[in-house]
Amino acid sequence: MPKEVVIIVVVAIIAGTISSIMKHIFSYAKARVREQPREGSSLTTSELQRMLQAAVAEGNARLEERFDLLEARLARLEKAESPAALEVHAGQRIDSRLLEETPETPEPAPVSRRVHSS
Repeated sequence: MPKEVVIIVVVAIIAGTISSIMKHIFSYAKARVREQPREGSSLTTSELQRMLQAAVAEGNARLEERFDLLEARLARLEKAESPAALEVHAGQRIDSRLLEETPETPEPAPVSRRVHSS
């Protein structure tokens, strides 16, 4: 075997070994960085509790406003002078006769049987 081929094979083996070692060193270093806790990106329990309390308070405030509006609307309906015109929605009125009338339920249609002859 010529000397040049042996030198090329030895250089290839050394280069492959060095690149493999470097790959393992970099992957180990990357894994160590991932395992370390990040500073400044975590919340304390009290901070999380305050954030949750603020979000719940905001949501409850909206619901309380909605309940107040609904209670006021209900009070207006109860105090309505004339039952002939009940305010259902802003700008809409409904005749009380429509509320008193119950729709008639239609009787079911008779079912006819068809006999198929073969």
